[in-house]
Amino acid sequence: CNTASNIYSKYLAYKYQDNVIPIIDITISELSKYRNIEHVGIIATNQVIQSGIYEKKIKNQYQVKTTSLAGSDLVELCENYQIDKIRIYLKTYFNKFKQDKIDTLLLGCTHFNLIKNEINEYFDGEVRIICSGYAFPDLISKNYLCYSCGENIIYLTDYNEAYVNKIKTLFGELKKVKIMSLNI
Repeated sequence: CNTASNIYSKYLAYKYQDNVIPIIDITISELSKYRNIEHVGIIATNQVIQSGIYEKKIKNQYQVKTTSLAGSDLVELCENYQIDKIRIYLKTYFNKFKQDKIDTLLLGCTHFNLIKNEINEYFDGEVRIICSGYAFPDLISKNYLCYSCGENIIYLTDYNEAYVNKIKTLFGELKKVKIMSLNI
């Protein structure tokens, strides 16, 4: 969860001696896979956008423009997969990204990964889409997961059984990982 990562990453890094992998950093690292990025759009929860964390970190690593959109109201639509309302939302709010001529869209909320296809369709496949945390399963399965040495935990801001099942479907490598909720 990007929101939880933004709020708790310093505390968790202190508590767990830097054994914390912030999803924000992992997601931004995906930009390095592409050449010729000039303008990155960022859609995330209101809290994450208001913090400016993505913009600051992206501008520190890359020489690109950014355009941000706070989309907390899109989270519930994603959780309930209200496809008609999602398409209306995209047409209503994502025109900002088209007007600013972004070439890459960073999904700064794991909920938005669930509608990647609808977002891609909205942009007619002409904008690169970076899904939040997609590099995470590869990173943790190669470098961090130790199934024989204890429990690995992923924290979400809310535990919704249907959403957790969607996450497990998207990231098959996480089937042996405990998913818990943080109360924020």
